[in-house]
Amino acid sequence: MVATGADIVNYFSQSIFPRLGEFVNLPLANPNILWTILPLLGIAFFIELYFGRYKTEELGWNTAFGNTISLLWVTTALFRFMYETHSNAVFTEWNFAGNTPTMILIYVLGLWSLLLAISNFFHILPKQISFFVSSTIPVNVSAVVTTILVIGEFPINRVTLTAALILYIALAIIFATIQAIVVPTAEAKKYIQEYKKIAEEKRKERENNFYHHVDLIKERIKAQYNATVATIKGFFRHKKEETKK
Repeated sequence: MVATGADIVNYFSQSIFPRLGEFVNLPLANPNILWTILPLLGIAFFIELYFGRYKTEELGWNTAFGNTISLLWVTTALFRFMYETHSNAVFTEWNFAGNTPTMILIYVLGLWSLLLAISNFFHILPKQISFFVSSTIPVNVSAVVTTILVIGEFPINRVTLTAALILYIALAIIFATIQAIVVPTAEAKKYIQEYKKIAEEKRKERENNFYHHVDLIKERIKAQYNATVATIKGFFRHKKEETKK
């Protein structure tokens, strides 16, 4: 059955947005969540302010490694919450004491942060990739959203995951906007202008090279065409001369 526009609107208005509202309101009602996510949000805010002002600076391997260790710390705190709430059954029973989706979510977060920490420690991935996935938005926002899902004891279903994705995107946009609107230093402004100038020169150079190659290809095709036509004409001329003889 194909969903209509009205069905999609009703689905979001009756299921997704109410769940999203619960995500936003729950930290105010639950101190356990508030005291866990507040430092993460505060750190993300000030780091985005910093990189907004000093736009020419890179994250750095040490900071990337530290961010992934922080994510491991959040994972440990979530495991502790599940242990204190459901006893050791969440670790000993095959179905995690009825909390299979939630425990899988925590294990995935823990495994992801562990692999990132190992990669950053040994510089396995290219720095552009490592610095991006280990930066404030992917790490802190992932930690905040996962904390709300786990400590809020929300059912891990399609509605919850869709609302969580919307919350993740919204927080990512907010922090990215903070970095974008901060006025950079004079040095950073000069660097950005020079970077744009160099990028424009490289773009023009690529375009000129492209059109140059296109012209070369056209000339080669034209020469090959003329050579082929000359060969065919010569063949038929030779045949015609043999026929006359």
